[in-house]
Amino acid sequence: MRYLSLILLSAGAAYAGGSMEFYGGGATSLIYDSTGKSTTPQLASSTYGVKVKYSIFSTPIPVSPRANAVMDLKFISVDTASARVLNLLLEGKVPFITLRAGVNLDMASGSSRFFDGHNALLMGASIGIPFVNASLDYAYTLPENGVDVGDVLIFRTGGGIKFGLGEFAYVKAGLDVIYRKIYSPVGGYNLSILPYASAKFTSIAVDLILGFEDEYGYYGLSLAGNNTPATGLGTQIRLKYYF
Repeated sequence: MRYLSLILLSAGAAYAGGSMEFYGGGATSLIYDSTGKSTTPQLASSTYGVKVKYSIFSTPIPVSPRANAVMDLKFISVDTASARVLNLLLEGKVPFITLRAGVNLDMASGSSRFFDGHNALLMGASIGIPFVNASLDYAYTLPENGVDVGDVLIFRTGGGIKFGLGEFAYVKAGLDVIYRKIYSPVGGYNLSILPYASAKFTSIAVDLILGFEDEYGYYGLSLAGNNTPATGLGTQIRLKYYF
Protein backbone atom coordinates (compact mmCIF):
# COMPACT_ATOMS: atom_id res chain seq x y z
CA MET A 1 0.00 0.00 0.00
CA ARG A 2 2.85 2.36 0.82
CA TYR A 3 4.39 1.81 -2.61
CA LEU A 4 1.04 2.33 -4.30
CA SER A 5 0.67 5.69 -2.53
CA LEU A 6 4.13 6.74 -3.66
CA ILE A 7 3.33 5.74 -7.23
CA LEU A 8 0.09 7.77 -7.21
CA LEU A 9 1.79 10.82 -5.71
CA SER A 10 4.60 10.60 -8.27
CA ALA A 11 2.06 10.28 -11.07
CA GLY A 12 0.21 13.32 -9.77
CA ALA A 13 3.40 15.40 -9.85
CA ALA A 14 4.22 14.13 -13.33
CA TYR A 15 0.76 14.92 -14.69
CA ALA A 16 0.37 18.32 -13.01
CA GLY A 17 -0.98 20.95 -15.37
CA GLY A 18 -3.70 23.54 -15.53
CA SER A 19 -5.13 26.40 -17.53
CA MET A 20 -4.92 30.15 -17.95
CA GLU A 21 -7.79 32.23 -19.27
CA PHE A 22 -8.36 35.86 -20.14
CA TYR A 23 -11.88 37.25 -20.20
CA GLY A 24 -13.81 40.45 -20.65
CA GLY A 25 -17.26 41.80 -21.36
CA GLY A 26 -20.02 44.12 -20.28
CA ALA A 27 -23.72 44.74 -19.84
CA THR A 28 -26.22 47.46 -19.05
CA SER A 29 -28.43 47.21 -15.98
CA LEU A 30 -31.29 48.84 -14.13
CA ILE A 31 -32.31 48.06 -10.53
CA TYR A 32 -35.25 46.01 -9.30
CA ASP A 33 -36.93 47.89 -6.45
CA SER A 34 -38.65 46.23 -3.47
CA THR A 35 -41.82 45.67 -5.51
CA GLY A 36 -40.03 43.97 -8.40
CA LYS A 37 -40.21 46.90 -10.83
CA SER A 38 -37.06 47.87 -12.72
CA THR A 39 -36.11 51.51 -12.21
CA THR A 40 -33.50 53.94 -13.47
CA PRO A 41 -30.72 54.85 -13.70
CA GLN A 42 -29.39 52.61 -16.42
CA LEU A 43 -25.65 52.05 -16.05
CA ALA A 44 -23.04 50.40 -18.24
CA SER A 45 -20.75 47.92 -16.49
CA SER A 46 -17.73 45.89 -17.53
CA THR A 47 -15.62 43.07 -16.11
CA TYR A 48 -12.30 41.78 -17.33
CA GLY A 49 -9.60 39.69 -15.76
CA VAL A 50 -7.35 36.66 -15.71
CA LYS A 51 -7.93 33.25 -14.13
CA VAL A 52 -5.26 30.65 -13.48
CA LYS A 53 -6.00 27.06 -12.42
CA TYR A 54 -3.18 24.68 -11.48
CA SER A 55 -3.48 21.01 -10.62
CA ILE A 56 -1.77 20.32 -7.29
CA PHE A 57 -2.74 16.64 -7.35
CA SER A 58 -3.81 14.48 -10.27
CA THR A 59 -3.09 11.06 -11.73
CA PRO A 60 -3.39 9.54 -15.21
CA ILE A 61 -6.26 7.40 -13.91
CA PRO A 62 -9.50 8.97 -15.29
CA VAL A 63 -11.66 8.27 -12.20
CA SER A 64 -9.09 9.29 -9.58
CA PRO A 65 -9.55 12.36 -7.32
CA ARG A 66 -7.95 15.64 -8.33
CA ALA A 67 -7.16 18.88 -6.54
CA ASN A 68 -6.72 22.35 -8.08
CA ALA A 69 -5.60 25.74 -6.85
CA VAL A 70 -7.42 28.66 -8.50
CA MET A 71 -6.57 32.36 -8.66
CA ASP A 72 -9.10 34.69 -10.31
CA LEU A 73 -8.26 38.42 -10.53
CA LYS A 74 -11.16 40.60 -11.73
CA PHE A 75 -11.45 44.29 -12.60
CA ILE A 76 -15.06 45.49 -12.35
CA SER A 77 -16.28 48.90 -13.51
CA VAL A 78 -19.79 50.27 -12.91
CA ASP A 79 -20.27 53.76 -14.34
CA THR A 80 -17.59 55.82 -12.53
CA ALA A 81 -16.96 53.28 -9.72
CA SER A 82 -14.45 50.43 -10.02
CA ALA A 83 -12.97 47.61 -7.98
CA ARG A 84 -10.29 44.94 -8.05
CA VAL A 85 -11.42 41.56 -6.75
CA LEU A 86 -9.18 38.57 -6.08
CA ASN A 87 -10.74 35.13 -5.56
CA LEU A 88 -8.47 32.37 -4.20
CA LEU A 89 -9.92 28.85 -4.15
CA LEU A 90 -9.06 25.21 -3.62
CA GLU A 91 -11.03 22.65 -5.64
CA GLY A 92 -11.47 18.94 -5.05
CA LYS A 93 -12.81 16.87 -7.94
CA VAL A 94 -14.07 13.33 -8.37
CA PRO A 95 -16.11 12.11 -11.36
CA PHE A 96 -19.20 14.33 -11.82
CA ILE A 97 -18.67 16.28 -8.54
CA THR A 98 -16.56 19.34 -7.64
CA LEU A 99 -16.21 20.88 -4.18
CA ARG A 100 -14.55 24.28 -3.62
CA ALA A 101 -13.73 26.72 -0.84
CA GLY A 102 -11.73 29.91 -0.60
CA VAL A 103 -11.73 33.65 -0.01
CA ASN A 104 -12.92 36.72 -1.85
CA LEU A 105 -10.71 39.79 -1.39
CA ASP A 106 -12.63 42.91 -2.47
CA MET A 107 -10.15 45.77 -2.87
CA ALA A 108 -12.74 48.50 -3.49
CA SER A 109 -13.10 51.58 -1.31
CA GLY A 110 -16.88 51.56 -1.68
CA SER A 111 -19.73 49.56 -3.18
CA SER A 112 -21.79 49.50 -6.34
CA ARG A 113 -24.27 47.24 -8.12
CA PHE A 114 -21.78 44.48 -8.87
CA PHE A 115 -19.33 44.67 -5.97
CA ASP A 116 -20.00 45.27 -2.27
CA GLY A 117 -16.61 46.40 -0.94
CA HIS A 118 -16.47 43.55 1.62
CA ASN A 119 -14.27 40.49 1.82
CA ALA A 120 -16.04 37.11 1.92
CA LEU A 121 -15.57 33.41 2.51
CA LEU A 122 -16.53 31.29 -0.49
CA MET A 123 -17.84 27.73 -0.65
CA GLY A 124 -19.63 25.73 -3.29
CA ALA A 125 -20.31 22.47 -5.08
CA SER A 126 -21.06 21.45 -8.66
CA ILE A 127 -22.51 18.35 -10.30
CA GLY A 128 -22.02 17.72 -13.99
CA ILE A 129 -23.24 14.81 -16.08
CA PRO A 130 -23.73 14.63 -19.85
CA PHE A 131 -26.21 17.31 -20.99
CA VAL A 132 -27.04 18.52 -17.43
CA ASN A 133 -25.22 20.57 -14.79
CA ALA A 134 -26.01 22.19 -11.45
CA SER A 135 -24.03 24.26 -8.94
CA LEU A 136 -24.63 25.88 -5.58
CA ASP A 137 -22.32 28.63 -4.29
CA TYR A 138 -22.42 30.65 -1.08
CA ALA A 139 -20.50 33.82 -0.19
CA TYR A 140 -20.35 34.61 3.53
CA THR A 141 -19.55 38.32 3.54
CA LEU A 142 -17.52 39.65 6.44
CA PRO A 143 -18.80 42.69 8.38
CA GLU A 144 -16.60 45.78 8.24
CA ASN A 145 -16.91 48.91 10.40
CA GLY A 146 -20.14 47.55 11.85
CA VAL A 147 -21.73 47.11 8.41
CA ASP A 148 -22.93 43.73 7.14
CA VAL A 149 -24.04 43.80 3.49
CA GLY A 150 -25.50 40.29 3.63
CA ASP A 151 -24.53 36.91 2.24
CA VAL A 152 -25.06 35.74 -1.33
CA LEU A 153 -26.39 32.37 -2.51
CA ILE A 154 -26.26 31.44 -6.20
CA PHE A 155 -27.98 28.35 -7.62
CA ARG A 156 -27.31 27.60 -11.28
CA THR A 157 -28.64 24.72 -13.35
CA GLY A 158 -29.18 23.91 -16.99
CA GLY A 159 -27.92 21.85 -19.86
CA GLY A 160 -26.81 21.79 -23.44
CA ILE A 161 -25.46 19.76 -26.32
CA LYS A 162 -21.89 18.96 -27.27
CA PHE A 163 -20.45 17.74 -30.58
CA GLY A 164 -17.04 16.15 -30.74
CA LEU A 165 -14.82 17.12 -33.67
CA GLY A 166 -12.19 14.44 -33.48
CA GLU A 167 -10.28 13.39 -30.40
CA PHE A 168 -9.21 16.83 -29.17
CA ALA A 169 -11.89 19.26 -30.37
CA TYR A 170 -15.57 20.02 -29.74
CA VAL A 171 -18.27 22.67 -29.95
CA LYS A 172 -21.10 23.02 -27.45
CA ALA A 173 -24.01 25.30 -26.61
CA GLY A 174 -26.50 25.49 -23.77
CA LEU A 175 -28.78 27.51 -21.54
CA ASP A 176 -28.60 27.86 -17.75
CA VAL A 177 -31.08 29.27 -15.23
CA ILE A 178 -29.58 31.29 -12.36
CA TYR A 179 -31.28 32.08 -9.05
CA ARG A 180 -29.45 34.49 -6.77
CA LYS A 181 -30.60 35.18 -3.20
CA ILE A 182 -29.30 38.03 -1.02
CA TYR A 183 -29.44 37.52 2.76
CA SER A 184 -29.39 41.09 4.06
CA PRO A 185 -31.74 43.28 6.16
CA VAL A 186 -33.61 44.33 2.98
CA GLY A 187 -33.19 40.97 1.23
CA GLY A 188 -33.46 40.47 -2.49
CA TYR A 189 -33.36 37.92 -5.29
CA ASN A 190 -32.71 37.70 -9.02
CA LEU A 191 -33.85 35.13 -11.59
CA SER A 192 -32.13 35.10 -14.97
CA ILE A 193 -31.27 32.93 -17.97
CA LEU A 194 -27.75 32.52 -19.33
CA PRO A 195 -27.14 31.30 -22.92
CA TYR A 196 -23.61 30.24 -23.86
CA ALA A 197 -21.57 28.60 -26.60
CA SER A 198 -17.98 27.38 -26.71
CA ALA A 199 -15.44 25.68 -28.94
CA LYS A 200 -12.19 23.88 -28.18
CA PHE A 201 -9.36 22.74 -30.41
CA THR A 202 -6.35 20.96 -28.86
CA SER A 203 -5.20 23.28 -26.03
CA ILE A 204 -7.23 26.41 -26.91
CA ALA A 205 -10.87 27.08 -25.99
CA VAL A 206 -13.16 30.07 -26.60
CA ASP A 207 -16.40 30.73 -24.71
CA LEU A 208 -19.13 33.21 -25.63
CA ILE A 209 -21.40 33.86 -22.63
CA LEU A 210 -24.48 36.08 -22.96
CA GLY A 211 -24.38 37.37 -19.39
CA PHE A 212 -22.42 39.50 -16.96
CA GLU A 213 -19.99 38.40 -14.24
CA ASP A 214 -19.72 40.23 -10.93
CA GLU A 215 -17.42 39.37 -8.02
CA TYR A 216 -19.35 36.21 -7.01
CA GLY A 217 -20.72 34.77 -10.25
CA TYR A 218 -22.93 35.39 -13.25
CA TYR A 219 -26.09 37.33 -13.93
CA GLY A 220 -27.88 36.33 -17.11
CA LEU A 221 -30.75 38.13 -18.80
CA SER A 222 -32.91 39.05 -15.79
CA LEU A 223 -36.49 37.79 -15.73
CA ALA A 224 -37.58 38.87 -12.23
CA GLY A 225 -36.21 40.09 -8.92
CA ASN A 226 -36.21 42.69 -6.18
CA ASN A 227 -33.49 44.81 -4.57
CA THR A 228 -30.95 43.47 -7.09
CA PRO A 229 -29.63 44.55 -10.50
CA ALA A 230 -31.89 44.01 -13.49
CA THR A 231 -29.38 43.04 -16.14
CA GLY A 232 -29.86 43.20 -19.87
CA LEU A 233 -28.28 40.85 -22.40
CA GLY A 234 -24.60 41.12 -21.56
CA THR A 235 -21.68 39.64 -23.46
CA GLN A 236 -18.49 38.05 -22.18
CA ILE A 237 -15.74 36.31 -24.11
CA ARG A 238 -13.31 33.93 -22.42
CA LEU A 239 -10.11 32.68 -24.07
CA LYS A 240 -8.54 29.69 -22.30
CA TYR A 241 -5.22 27.96 -22.78
CA TYR A 242 -4.58 24.50 -21.28
CA PHE A 243 -1.03 23.57 -20.33
